[in-house]
Amino acid sequence: MGTITTGIGLISGIDTASLISQLIALAARGKIPLQTKIASLKAKQFALMDINTRLLNLKTASKSFRADSIFKAALASSSNDEILTATAGKLAQPGTFTFIVKQLVTSSQKISKGYADRNTTPLSLTSLSFEFGKGFVGPDTDLADLNGGAGIDRGKIIITTGTSPSEVKTTVDLTDVTTIKEVLDRINTSGANVTASVQGDRLVITENSLDALAIASASGDTTAEDLGIDGSDPGGTIGGSDIRTLGGSTPLRSLNDGNGVIVRNNVHDLDIRTHDARTFRIDLGRIDKPIDNDTKLSDLNNGDGVTIVNGEPDFQIITRNNEIVDIDLGQLLDENDEVTDEAVTTVGELITRVNSQLDAEVVPGDVVLALNGDGTGFTVTDIGPVGGTLRVIGAGPKGDDTAQDLGILAIDGGEGDVDEVEDGIITGAIIPNTVQDPAVVTIQDVIERIANATDTLGGANIDDIVARVADDGVSLLITDNTVGGNNLIIHGFDDMDLTVPNAARDLGILTPAPGVAGNVDGDRLIAGLNSVLVRNLNGGAGLNGNTSLTIQDGNGDSETFTLDETGSLSDIIDQINAGTPDVTAGLNAKGTGLVVTNNVSSGTDDFIISGVAADELQIAGTVTDALVGDQIVGDNIQLRYVSEAVLLRDMNYGRGVGTGTFRITDGYGKSEEVSVGSDAITLFDVIAEINSRGIAVTARINDNGDGLLIEHDPD
Repeated sequence: MGTITTGIGLISGIDTASLISQLIALAARGKIPLQTKIASLKAKQFALMDINTRLLNLKTASKSFRADSIFKAALASSSNDEILTATAGKLAQPGTFTFIVKQLVTSSQKISKGYADRNTTPLSLTSLSFEFGKGFVGPDTDLADLNGGAGIDRGKIIITTGTSPSEVKTTVDLTDVTTIKEVLDRINTSGANVTASVQGDRLVITENSLDALAIASASGDTTAEDLGIDGSDPGGTIGGSDIRTLGGSTPLRSLNDGNGVIVRNNVHDLDIRTHDARTFRIDLGRIDKPIDNDTKLSDLNNGDGVTIVNGEPDFQIITRNNEIVDIDLGQLLDENDEVTDEAVTTVGELITRVNSQLDAEVVPGDVVLALNGDGTGFTVTDIGPVGGTLRVIGAGPKGDDTAQDLGILAIDGGEGDVDEVEDGIITGAIIPNTVQDPAVVTIQDVIERIANATDTLGGANIDDIVARVADDGVSLLITDNTVGGNNLIIHGFDDMDLTVPNAARDLGILTPAPGVAGNVDGDRLIAGLNSVLVRNLNGGAGLNGNTSLTIQDGNGDSETFTLDETGSLSDIIDQINAGTPDVTAGLNAKGTGLVVTNNVSSGTDDFIISGVAADELQIAGTVTDALVGDQIVGDNIQLRYVSEAVLLRDMNYGRGVGTGTFRITDGYGKSEEVSVGSDAITLFDVIAEINSRGIAVTARINDNGDGLLIEHDPD
């Protein structure tokens, strides 16, 4: 059955469907503006959400601006990335630098011959030794260390042998050499009829036929001049000028065979007492800005700041009357947990907070926290009743951290980080602040620190004490221009303990305890070319004052030598080779000691090396009925290459020493934890930290001068 659907009335003929639709549309007109407004608001919402997302991204990106490192960042690029790439650290100096790529890295391996078995057939070895580190006594001098740290111009030299018209010119390319040995090898294999060698602080070039010899730099280069070998000689020998010298730019870390100079921060390193009885105390280390009330706590302790916890005490002060006062440096809250005071952020706020909390618990003014007179730390003074010992101890979830950060931790009468607790006064430890003057790193820096020093009474150094490189070019000269009857005294610490490692010793200007009547002409600070200082042998003991050496050759001729302890090992070798006995001294095959070869033989005479210096040099011995070519091969003479001044970052073949803690237990069972923090710069800092722990151990450089020794000390 079909159906009929219509919107028109069957009787009236009215279009009711259309009428109803229009009535509905009319009734709905009021919501259209609302829908339009909703759409607009949603569009604004989406826009605000987009802005919020962008602001969050900006906030995240801008967090890095809180660190100084973002402003010190640098970008390094290479003109040829296929050969050399570079990255720049935060301390990189802006500029353009040129590098000569000497060779690309290659793999290398050495394989021994095979053996029939592993535990039966002997290897025919009488001894097997390993030397890890820098224990070779014939190092290869870097060209960059020559001429007072100025190095050389790497270019070409022209060697002319003979005379016109039969003269021969040979061009030697030295553009990519980096060491003295490479210079010698390049010259000696150039095809020129010459032999290059080192003698003390200079190069010597000899024409093998003793014919005329001339050496000059190629056009545009100064290489021959910088190597000290430019010139001519009709006899065929050019004995160059000294090139192994000190200069203002010589780095301190290169002195003393790379053992450097001990430099401490914020304490005096040199104590100089003049003829007119004035005292100059000179700090060679980092000099910080004085701490004052405006100093931000976040700047202290090398930027690590001061530990502060909200809602808990940060440390406690126990008065001499045994009153315990909680010190809270964080946010202070009222009974409704509303913040009444924000956490302290400056030194002035800290002092005010601490003293107000003290005054609330004890007689006002009896116990006071203040800055010390030098602006290097804090003092806590208790003038109240005496019943015990003034102490500062840790409290709260961070324990001792805050008191340690402020340098005032004093447990059980001074066992802590403080310098001293005496008569109700805690003298806090020095707290690092932002740097005002960085530590010295070159010879010129040392000279300027001395020139700008003031005496203990505030008097300026107006050419009263003058430091400079001595005329020998390898030591320092300290001139005292004051007038008076006192000796000139230079030492490292005012306790006059000359056995303590110090900068005066490392700079070669340490005087005996009584001082000297005139000026101080210092010890040699750098060894000759491809050599080491005698005083660094035997782990730094040198020859121990034993300087007498007697050598008899295979023909019975002998001589007793008096050796110079202050010079280079190469000087001793040259002295022996120039002596009466017909022998040749040099370095042994291992490079860790000496070898002396007999060059003559009577058939019945013995080849003998004796004397106290022979024992020190490990070459004492006798060859009966010596023949030509017989040798006395010396043992390892233990070059010192680890010192108190070595930088922690340079240890372990450049891998450095990280921060952290370790525990030491002495022979009596007492145990203490040793912390190596970011303020530990040198091995001296670690040694001092170990020796301050109050247990029966002593840390020092070992007797071979190649590592650290921690030994039981019953005293």
